[in-house]
Amino acid sequence: MVPRRAAQLAEGPHDLSAMVMGPFGSDRPLRRVLTMRTLDAWLHELDIRQALGLPDRLDCAAGRITAGHLLSSLTAIWAKAAAAPIGTTLEVRVTGPVIALTLQVTVDEQGRGVEISGADPDLTLTASWPDLLDLMSGRLASDDPAVAERVTLTGETALGTRVLTSLKVVP
Repeated sequence: MVPRRAAQLAEGPHDLSAMVMGPFGSDRPLRRVLTMRTLDAWLHELDIRQALGLPDRLDCAAGRITAGHLLSSLTAIWAKAAAAPIGTTLEVRVTGPVIALTLQVTVDEQGRGVEISGADPDLTLTASWPDLLDLMSGRLASDDPAVAERVTLTGETALGTRVLTSLKVVP
């Protein structure tokens, strides 16, 4: 065991804001590293379950942690990756199962993506949680013909195309 990690384990109780070595050797808060590991392990579990013909296990703590992490990335996807103009709003409707919600993000005057509510969206993306999960985790390519059957986009079509190609956030 690396001496630095042994010292961290011996310290306990653990401060989730403490900086630890994350993937690729970069320092990150412990909370983020644990979230990333949970996401990674759970997605691999889903892959294995699918390969074995077992049902998905979407309703579990790891699934909720993954959902929170992926959905929180929508602000950056909208503002940076999709390069939405300042003041434009994306509404994402997740229709379940397990995760069912509507959220809105916009681009503020500084060009940052922020969550909002009650706006008239320029683009609405509607998908089931498994379909959105497949897109965001790279299990479904944005150019796959199945996307047209599994995801509904209404509003600014050019922005819709950019959002779809930007949704994959898991390497």
